Amino acid sequence: LPYAVSRYRSTAFRLRLGELLRHGGFDVVVSDFLVPAVNLPATLPCASVLFQHNVEAEIWRRYTEVASGPVKRAYFRMQWRRMARFEGATCRRFDVVVAVSEQDAKHFGEVYVRSELTEDFSQARIIVDPDIQNAKSAGISYELVSPGGQE
Repeated sequence: LPYAVSRYRSTAFRLRLGELLRHGGFDVVVSDFLVPAVNLPATLPCASVLFQHNVEAEIWRRYTEVASGPVKRAYFRMQWRRMARFEGATCRRFDVVVAVSEQDAKHFGEVYVRSELTEDFSQARIIVDPDIQNAKSAGISYELVSPGGQE
């Protein structure tokens, strides 16, 4: 596991979640971000949704590219690879992955899940957050918050 994830692993939390899921009769489990998923059971008794705020492995890849010195570069490379493995395996565990951008959704689908990007929740594994789509149609610009003004 990458350090950024492993530091949030909790035996007590994992056991309690497992107990609640076995007896709770839930319709859906939503993991809001990648990190909390480390505490979910390997198999879930109901539908599952992972809300991804970023492509976390890409952040670690960028750290690797700009790291000063061979030791930092080696550490970031190791964390990047671990994150890519964990992120990919986690995305595949969930029924649906919600991305915050079309670019992220494409990455999740092509690299981790190998699914076609679609906006139809009922037929997809990867979808783009509808609030992002609504903001675009309302004319909100992402130029100030996106690298190079790209969405």
